[in-house]
Amino acid sequence: MSAPPLPIELCLEARKLRLAEEPLEELLRGAGLRPTLAKLGAMLEARDRHAWVRKSLHTHQKKWAVLHEIGHDVFPWQREVLFYCSLSDLAPTVRLEFEIEVNAFAVE
Repeated sequence: MSAPPLPIELCLEARKLRLAEEPLEELLRGAGLRPTLAKLGAMLEARDRHAWVRKSLHTHQKKWAVLHEIGHDVFPWQREVLFYCSLSDLAPTVRLEFEIEVNAFAVE
């Protein structure tokens, strides 16, 4: 028998993160960010401790996206790097390594 999933709200609270009230679509539209970022499902802002999620995602996709972003905060090497720059600013090999790590975190 498996235990029920850990509530995402507890994970956010444990990391002192908040979900932004504004959907990610609005943030991207107003920020003038690069077009490649328009495909994002979610985004973490390490400095202000917010995670944005795309409003158009399915409920299950939103849960995954939030867990994925929490993962970026859990790993100290990722959190410290993302405090100073965007994931899109990193070399493709580093981005891939970060994404693999946080996807494994979200699965767990």
